[in-house]
Parts: sequence; C-alpha cells; structure tokens
Amino acid sequence: MDNKKIEILQTLLQDMNKKNFDFEAWRIKTSLLLKRIFGNDDEKVELINNLHYDHSSWSLRDGFGGKQHDPVKEQAREILEAAKLELQLGDTKPDNSDSVIKGNLSNENYQRLASLLENNSTEQELTEYFSNIAPAIKNAILAKIILNK
Repeated sequence: MDNKKIEILQTLLQDMNKKNFDFEAWRIKTSLLLKRIFGNDDEKVELINNLHYDHSSWSLRDGFGGKQHDPVKEQAREILEAAKLELQLGDTKPDNSDSVIKGNLSNENYQRLASLLENNSTEQELTEYFSNIAPAIKNAILAKIILNK
C-alpha cells in the first residue's frame, strides 16, 4: 500500500521536471494528494501550500543571468523526498492508545483493564468489561485513538 503512495510522490517529483511545468496547478494537485496520504492536518500539506515565488524586483534582479537556482522547486522536492522517507519508515508513530485509555478511565477501571490484558482475555471478556464503561467515555476514547491524539 505504501509502495503505491511512494510511486505517487515520485510521479509528483518527476512532474516538476516537465517542460511545461505549471507550479500553481502542481501545488494544488500535490496538496490534495498529500492530504489524502497523510491527512488534512499534516505539516507537509501546509509547507506545500505556503510555497510561492517572490516576483519582487529584488528577487528578479538577483536571479538574472546564469543558470537559475530555483529555491521554491528545491523546497518542494525536499518536502516530497521527506514524505517518501516517512512512508518508507512505515508506521513508526508511537501507539498512543494506552495513554488515551489511561487518561480517560479512572485508575480503578484502568487497573482492571490492564489485568484483563495481562491474562490474555478473550474478546467476550473485554466486551463485557467495556459494556460497564459509560458510553461518553468509550466514545471519547475511540475518537481520540482514531484521531491519534
């Protein structure tokens, strides 16, 4: 699955080398794909969205003559390379489910759950345990785990 995502990022990198490259269209496309791959709140999405060319007279003067160094394209390349590396690392985010559960359950309830897990409880036993937890607490735990917060 991550291989497909890496291929997509590689395609975006190759698109920057096309002769008729349109940076604004590429930036929008890249932003949409990064949101799909990493989520709306990922820092890489914001970094791509904040890339822009400075067309002031000073920047035009400084870039005149010789082979042009394109710092905006270089930043975009580095962001996408970092995204590829992140995907190659795999899922290395720490599992925060334990801290979420501990933070939302009373100490007594958390100790009871820990005891169940240590004893290799069945799904039935865990279901029974969670049936005694208030629905609002279960919903908060589930939402936080899914959002990885």
